[in-house]
Amino acid sequence: MLCLYQLEDPESFTRLAQGSGGVPKLLECGRFDAAVLNVRQVVVQPGQRLTEMRERLPGARYLGIATGYYSTGRRNVTALAAIPETGGESVLHIELGAQEIRQVRVE
Repeated sequence: MLCLYQLEDPESFTRLAQGSGGVPKLLECGRFDAAVLNVRQVVVQPGQRLTEMRERLPGARYLGIATGYYSTGRRNVTALAAIPETGGESVLHIELGAQEIRQVRVE
């Protein structure tokens, strides 16, 4: 499972992603801050590649991703990407590994 956040500002997402106990809060897929413009839960499997069109909401400048990997180390279970300023839609590419996010691209 992963949560996709459209964010006006990345600060609160980054603070939760790096803080103790923050990732479980991100995995609630809720509006934890006023900077969260939209959030969506997606069911995925480790090793999956996800590509989808995303409509960019007014004011959205970043896409935050939180995954439900069980991790005891400093693996990539969250990611943050800037949303290009071009048009209203963008294409999101996420590559998931067995234990972490391998790559995130927004075009």
